[in-house]
Amino acid sequence: MSTAQHSIIPLSTLAHAAMEATDYTPDGRTVIVRADSDGIADVSVHPLDRIDPSAVDAAEPGTAIALMFPEGDEDVTAAAHMIDRLGENLRHGSGAWDTVIARGGVRFRIYSQHGWLDEPETDPMPNDQLDALISAFAGAAGRFAGHFDPALADEASGEWLEALNARLYGAPAPFRPTALSLQAGSVRDAVIVWAIGEEGRDRLAPGERFVPPKTAPAPARINAAYDVLADRVGEPDTVHALACASYLSWWAGYPRLATHLYYRARSTRQRSRLSALVWTALLRGIVPHWMR
Repeated sequence: MSTAQHSIIPLSTLAHAAMEATDYTPDGRTVIVRADSDGIADVSVHPLDRIDPSAVDAAEPGTAIALMFPEGDEDVTAAAHMIDRLGENLRHGSGAWDTVIARGGVRFRIYSQHGWLDEPETDPMPNDQLDALISAFAGAAGRFAGHFDPALADEASGEWLEALNARLYGAPAPFRPTALSLQAGSVRDAVIVWAIGEEGRDRLAPGERFVPPKTAPAPARINAAYDVLADRVGEPDTVHALACASYLSWWAGYPRLATHLYYRARSTRQRSRLSALVWTALLRGIVPHWMR
């Protein structure tokens, strides 16, 4: 969905500008993004429910959007009503003003005095599931705690596969992996291959090269991987869990969740080449082989 303005800019682009302005930690804030015929003109960050009226200058017709980022499931209706009233002068001056919840930078709800309007689902993931997964992957990252011993990679991969299979069949994950295991590329590969692979072709033999399947992934496997990876939030390898989940979301054709998890990975202030690769694919419109 795009907000009405003189030069149409996708809502996702406006939200990305807001995410960058808050250094990928927007919760508890309102970000006002102003645009003109040349594109985004100004971005300002404010407390969620306290905006100085001078921040909304209606001297020149234009477009502004207030993107609200609540903390968790916080009800922001009262704050939205107050913020929306700030835009009345702009609307009366041949400009445009919208007040939008932008949960996670990807889940948009547009405010009106009659209630909230959900943005239509723009990918196969239902909004309710997107909401649930945004919540599941919320939380602070664990502190960096050193490097993973590569000699333990095979053992760690086996533990991850055991946990993933348990979740697939509805059982609790039977393991407590070392807090650093996802630092190892081979362990991340084991998780990804299992999640997007097919029964009997869901793990790599030593030295085997992975050939991505040409068939759509099984939703049950993707969801089981989400469950196990979400459990890692708060551990020292949080950034790698988020990156793996972002990759799986891109592979499954869920670009909104993939984008959110990329933002979450950025918010950890830790590096992840995998999340950067996912973001490049999203920006360039690259889709998995099975979707081509």
